Amino acid sequence: MAVDRSLPLTWSIFKDLVTTKKLRIQEVNLTTIYVLAAFDGEYKIFSILVQDGNKDTADYEANFKSLSNRENLVKTSPGEQNYFKITASTTEAIQVSVPGRLRRITVNDLGTGNPSMQLYDGTVAGGILLANISLMNDPITRDYDIKFDTNLTLVATGSNFDVVVIYD
Repeated sequence: MAVDRSLPLTWSIFKDLVTTKKLRIQEVNLTTIYVLAAFDGEYKIFSILVQDGNKDTADYEANFKSLSNRENLVKTSPGEQNYFKITASTTEAIQVSVPGRLRRITVNDLGTGNPSMQLYDGTVAGGILLANISLMNDPITRDYDIKFDTNLTLVATGSNFDVVVIYD
């Protein structure tokens, strides 16, 4: 029998967990309510906000809505590699406060708008530069096998590209 690991939370607790654990919010807009969910390991946390101009809904719309519905981080089983796929301009903290290794980067589609991508060891762009890639060449796969100590942060510019970052 499957165990339900869904946890309904108030907006205050939901946003604190999302912020503290750097979880990605997935939003379903049902016109009169927002159904918000985030995944923390095997648990799904969620909150429901009524779209009536209340302070919680205003807080979500002002501070979190623009960050919602981004592609989720794909975490595999322990000992296996993880990957993150990007397809648009972004600044993302891929792995939070956990040392790891940048294994490889695969560029599947070069995109438009003079696309480029930088990966840093740090909690924000501007940490130690691990990789600086111009996406103007042929689709490629580059192996790195570089250790990062703090956080793997990705900054991508341009549009319509398709890049997969593999790490563990």
